[in-house]
Amino acid sequence: MEMPYVTAPVARSAGRHLHRVRCRAVFGVVFYGVIFRSECTVVQAPPEITPRKYPGIRSSRIRKTLNPRNAMSRQTPVGSASESRFATLVARLHFVWFIVVAALWTIVMAFVQLITHQAYPTARNFKRNARVWGGVILGLSGIRVHVTDRAGIDRDAPTVFISNHQNLLDILALSAALPYSFGFLAKAELARVPFLGFAIRNSASVFIDRSNPRSALRSLRKAGERIRGGNSVLVFAEGTRSHGPHLQSLRKGGFALAIEAGVPMAPVTIVDGYKLLHESRRLLRGGVLHMVVGEPISLEGKTRRDIPALMEYVRERLAEPLAAASA
Repeated sequence: MEMPYVTAPVARSAGRHLHRVRCRAVFGVVFYGVIFRSECTVVQAPPEITPRKYPGIRSSRIRKTLNPRNAMSRQTPVGSASESRFATLVARLHFVWFIVVAALWTIVMAFVQLITHQAYPTARNFKRNARVWGGVILGLSGIRVHVTDRAGIDRDAPTVFISNHQNLLDILALSAALPYSFGFLAKAELARVPFLGFAIRNSASVFIDRSNPRSALRSLRKAGERIRGGNSVLVFAEGTRSHGPHLQSLRKGGFALAIEAGVPMAPVTIVDGYKLLHESRRLLRGGVLHMVVGEPISLEGKTRRDIPALMEYVRERLAEPLAAASA
């Protein structure tokens, strides 16, 4: 997948942001008593880059980090037929370690979110805690996240992010590395999940009750008001996990919400999380997960009648990075 390099001025900006991500993650984790080094890389896309201009990192590392083409082509899905039995055993033990770390750290961060939400009930506070939550779990599991940010939007401007959904790693990667503050648009059933539902309830996230159309409409209107008030929301448009590089049919809920709120939409594509985690076989391996944040889509003047066309257009935008990666 050929990713465009960034110009030197943008590279310097990306370098500063990379430094901030690492410092915040290290500070947050040391505060909670764990030694950890974040490995989230955010690159603002267009044209070219001069690697030597990228501050604080050697040129060889820049080329490897900012051009994921080689890394992507080398990665084969975990659990593929070409893997040995020993590699499969290691991947299964890796998965067990991942689940233990995720469970324990989720309990800790659920209470941290509850406490901090009382003083700072904002999407920014949720994002700060979510970054530490996702970053620690991914880091201790040997997974790094590479983000290509083509959106270029104000980090505090309300936006509805529309993402595909491959597996459990998506939530962790988005929490740790998406360079914008947001809450999740979650199914009402998640409110009953121990600790996770507890944390989401005390955050800038929004639950949608889909038990009947009237409840769903009330939920959408409430969510729209919250977004217009300045809180961005991320929606998994497929509704369920695809477990692969293909896109499933998109659901209308996120698009109706964006039109109700009257704010821009930005597509977010998880490119290759399925290569690192095989949920049904309980296999995991370390590596690089790539994510692409697309340019925002203006919804000015759009109504519910425009939803089908909008869904088709967003689907095409989400599919572009997937097609480029497999080319």
